[in-house]
Amino acid sequence: MKSMISSLLSFFIVVTLTGCAKIHCYQMVQLPDLTKDIDNPQMARMYVMRDTIFADESTIRDGDQFIGILTAHHYLCWERKPGKAVISTMYGSAKKFTNELELNVQSGAVYYIHEHSFWPLISLERIDEQEGKMRLERCDKPRVNAF
Repeated sequence: MKSMISSLLSFFIVVTLTGCAKIHCYQMVQLPDLTKDIDNPQMARMYVMRDTIFADESTIRDGDQFIGILTAHHYLCWERKPGKAVISTMYGSAKKFTNELELNVQSGAVYYIHEHSFWPLISLERIDEQEGKMRLERCDKPRVNAF
């Protein structure tokens, strides 16, 4: 009996994890040239990344602009005008778990934001360039304009 329960539990875990892996990360805004630090020096570059595996997809917005859907081991990247930025994440099937990060964005700068998510908790944290680049190496780029 224990063997049967153990087998069923293992099967459930594998099916759950592979199901989560099928969710695709995509963004609806233009992906900048990633071979450059920044495309336009009058703009700021934004990276939002998640390198954890146990989480549902989240919706990322920059103010009122929909940026994309972020999933495990992926990042989103875009460039925006300088000024006040409110980056938000919405998480969960009803998108009822939210968090915002407010930044004063400067032209020519690159911002790295790490999304911490472990259901039902979610938060956004600005991280420094060294940690941001290290985390980016563990993440895949998104699909662009997936619809």
